[in-house]
Amino acid sequence: MFSLKDFFSISKKENRINILLFFLSFFIIVFILLILGLEKNKFLIFILTPLIYLLLSFTIISRIYKRFLKEHSDIVSYIFLREHTGKSKFDVYKNFTTAEVESFIQNLDCEKYIEFNNLPKEYYYRRNENYKILGFERDNLQLYTRTIPWQNISWKYKLIRNEGTYEYLSIQYKNESGKEIDE
Repeated sequence: MFSLKDFFSISKKENRINILLFFLSFFIIVFILLILGLEKNKFLIFILTPLIYLLLSFTIISRIYKRFLKEHSDIVSYIFLREHTGKSKFDVYKNFTTAEVESFIQNLDCEKYIEFNNLPKEYYYRRNENYKILGFERDNLQLYTRTIPWQNISWKYKLIRNEGTYEYLSIQYKNESGKEIDE
């Protein structure tokens, strides 16, 4: 089962390894230039250090992702890695068949995921902790003051990477009078 704790630890590990690899690549280049007697050519240090860093980073970080996916080979892990890295190689439909995705959705126990990852079932406004924004119940979604049955909801998620990362989550549902609402 996917664990947010494991995912955050892999993210921290990736950051620490990147810093370590940058210094390691610098020392490797300086050592190689000293052996070859090219220590006076400091321009090579500035050219070769990023190249060695990128090579080391690519190989080591990809191994970390592979090890993570061996331990957590479910669809949620691929979704988190795809969103974290922005790489299409972690796309769900490239790594799982349609039947596996449908089976995963049908057998998904959201309550078990919530309990396993210690996620809250209710979310409140930051400035007023008494003002409930979102609540997840077994049969309904509580959105502000409205109670919406899960069968009436259509989720749309969009991630845009420009100058910053923007995430849009829209919920489409039909209210009591049958009118479609998009929030």
